[in-house]
Amino acid sequence: MKKLRLILVTLALTLGLSQCAAPLILAGGAGALGYYFGAERRDADTITEDEKAQARMIELMRQAGLDVNNIEVMTYNHKMLLVGAVPTEADLQLLNRLARQVPYVRKVYNRVRVGAPRTPDRAREDGWIAAKVKAEMVKTKGLTSAAIRYTVYDGTVYLMGLVSKQEAQKAIAAASRVKGVRKVVDAMDRL
Repeated sequence: MKKLRLILVTLALTLGLSQCAAPLILAGGAGALGYYFGAERRDADTITEDEKAQARMIELMRQAGLDVNNIEVMTYNHKMLLVGAVPTEADLQLLNRLARQVPYVRKVYNRVRVGAPRTPDRAREDGWIAAKVKAEMVKTKGLTSAAIRYTVYDGTVYLMGLVSKQEAQKAIAAASRVKGVRKVVDAMDRL
């Protein structure tokens, strides 16, 4: 059982699962893994390519001397989302050049701003908002929350996923209902 748990943890980390899938796998084992992959709408090649693209972008940022702790990278269905803050306009332009070098990425949403990074208090508040967004999505009927990835930065919720038109509307509405959400950015693909 210990070996199976180690394999599942490694797989969860390798695949960069959604915010709650890794704990589900740890808690529920193979049954949770089956649920996650049942909700996953990308094919195996796309999942692998997305993970490689995300890892490559982080590697490129490190090599370029950018502070990877202040920039979040999320890839889904060959799209890359960048959110965070960099100190200068030159760093922002560098980030754009690096993103264009990443294989498998067809579109980049660069929402990184020039300025100071968010404060620890703001980061904690964003984490709290993210938890409430997840809870709101889970309880929303007709929405497969495991098919949606999201992040929260400075009160803005960024949504990515492969969803129907109705699911997209429900996800946006669910995120918008959460107290503290300033804005919802829709970067979801429609089925």
